[in-house]
Amino acid sequence: MIDALVARTGQPATTLLGPGDDCAVVGTPDGRDAAWATAVLYVLIGPETWHLLRVELQYAPEEYRQWLRTALADSFHVGG
Repeated sequence: MIDALVARTGQPATTLLGPGDDCAVVGTPDGRDAAWATAVLYVLIGPETWHLLRVELQYAPEEYRQWLRTALADSFHVGG
């Protein structure tokens, strides 16, 4: 998922990244910022969402994983 997200991005040669620089991506290809991405991730992978889908709506584990994959890809415009 991360590889697909950053595949269309570039980085100046002067920017040095190393181990532990996981938060170096601060924007999305369509111009949304890190705060937007953080909010989307919080909602999609948060415990409340897991509980709603797995417990309340009785999604099977694979159904939940597929839903999450699709929701993440759609939210971050990956794969299309």
